[in-house]
Amino acid sequence: MKYKDNKGDEDDKNEFDLYLEYREVVGELENNVRFEEYHNDNHNEYNEYDKAQILQKRGGLAEEVERLRAKCVEKVSEDDEYIQKLCWIIRHAPYAKYNELCSSRKKLKSKIFEHEATLVKMQDNLDQIELDADRAYEDCLKAGLITKDGLPNDETMLKASCKYY
Repeated sequence: MKYKDNKGDEDDKNEFDLYLEYREVVGELENNVRFEEYHNDNHNEYNEYDKAQILQKRGGLAEEVERLRAKCVEKVSEDDEYIQKLCWIIRHAPYAKYNELCSSRKKLKSKIFEHEATLVKMQDNLDQIELDADRAYEDCLKAGLITKDGLPNDETMLKASCKYY
C-alpha cells in the first residue's frame, strides 16, 4: 500500500481508510473474543436471547473482517493468520470457550511456576537462616551464654550483670 505520505492520490487514501477500518474492526473483534459464562441452572429466555445477540454480533464482526480483508489488495501484515483464527473463534462459540480456557490454563501454569520458584527461594533462605542459627547457637554455647537446651545461662548472666553495678 502506498499511504506513507499525505500527497498520494485518491486510491491511496482509500486504501489507507480501508486499512484503518480493517484495523478498527479487528480491534473490535479482539475485544469480543471472550465467551461469557452462562449459568446452566438458570436457563431462562433472557439469558438465551442475550447469548444469541452476542453470538450474532460476533458473527457479524467476523464477516466484516473477512469482507475488509478481501477488499485489501495486499496482505495487511503477518498477523493475517491470527485474524483467521480470531474469526474462527468468534464464529464457533464452543471453540471460543475452549480457547479461553486454554489460555487461562497457560496463565495459571506460569503463575504456579513463579510461585514454585518463590517457594524454592524461600526454602533456600530458611535453610540459610537455620545454618546461621546453628552457628550462633554453637558460638553462644562456647561462650557460655546459653545452656545446651538453648536457654540463657543464669551464671553467665549474673556475672555479666555484676560487672555493670
